[in-house]
Amino acid sequence: MGNVCGYREMAEDDLPDENLKPTTPFASYILHRRKIPDEQEINILSYNIFVRPPMISTYGDDYKNERLDEFAKVMGNYNIICLQEIFLPFSSRRKTLIELARKFGFKYSTESPKPNFFSKFFCDGGLLVLSKFPIMYTEFRKYPEGIGPDYIVEKGVIYTKIKVHDKILHLFSTHTQASYSSDPKYFLLHVEQFFCLRKFMIEMLKKNEYKKDDMTLIMGDFNVDSRDPLLYDTQTMLGLCPILKKFPKIVEKEKFHEYDVLLAILSCNFRDDVQELLLDHLKEHPATFGDFYIDSQNQIQPCDTVLTYEGGQTSSRRLDYIFKFSPRSRKKPQPDDQVVSCFF
Repeated sequence: MGNVCGYREMAEDDLPDENLKPTTPFASYILHRRKIPDEQEINILSYNIFVRPPMISTYGDDYKNERLDEFAKVMGNYNIICLQEIFLPFSSRRKTLIELARKFGFKYSTESPKPNFFSKFFCDGGLLVLSKFPIMYTEFRKYPEGIGPDYIVEKGVIYTKIKVHDKILHLFSTHTQASYSSDPKYFLLHVEQFFCLRKFMIEMLKKNEYKKDDMTLIMGDFNVDSRDPLLYDTQTMLGLCPILKKFPKIVEKEKFHEYDVLLAILSCNFRDDVQELLLDHLKEHPATFGDFYIDSQNQIQPCDTVLTYEGGQTSSRRLDYIFKFSPRSRKKPQPDDQVVSCFF
């Protein structure tokens, strides 16, 4: 059904309101005895739901409505949901999903804005945040233009300030450039987009009066595969991307991984704390795209053959993350702080 990543805090689950009725075009969803969060619990889902515009599919039919029906069955398990690839053009699915979400208690939402009519973008960024807690402020920042099919998509990041009981959650949901090959041009654009994300993070935290007891989460489809064995040659990439010199912990090695660069940029050269929550919990990077299983005949079988293109069905990639961000206080700015717009 797409790329998925989840995070949970606090208590036990409870049972849902049994009086909900199917009153939307997604009328086939089943209101069985789902588990929903206790009022003191925070269950967060980040999900690339892969609802592309009409007429775009992998093998002729992406079963968009049917998958949204299935998604409706589990929405109540969460109280904050961040979706990617729920696009607007020529479709009312996003609007209908927002209306349905209200019936599950998601009274608040924010989404990617429609592209300017005179822009080159055919699609909005496809981002949607649903929350059962009040949204106090929200803002969208678009990324530098994409490559290939992403060129017509206004990809970016949504910031949402959410009041969770007596605490503040600063939430960043994003979807970056997809990598369609091992060409370094995708890495170079990722670096540019990650800098844009870091700068936007700092701007929003400063603007919204970040305090030490606030929580900051960064999540979404980063299109960076932490399970990929591919390493970049440092000297070659320094020639293509000189700004990497600002990250000595990266370039001191003969080779480096793109995932390490993502962490370096988000953390201002590892000066701030960036904790990858699912990795900390599982002690490994789980596949969120192209997962597979071993059958009784000891053969590799893909988990999905409907949405995932044939070449990626058993690729077992990790593209989706939920990071907890904790800035460290710094009395004096470091020489390279301006590169990633630090202000702490």
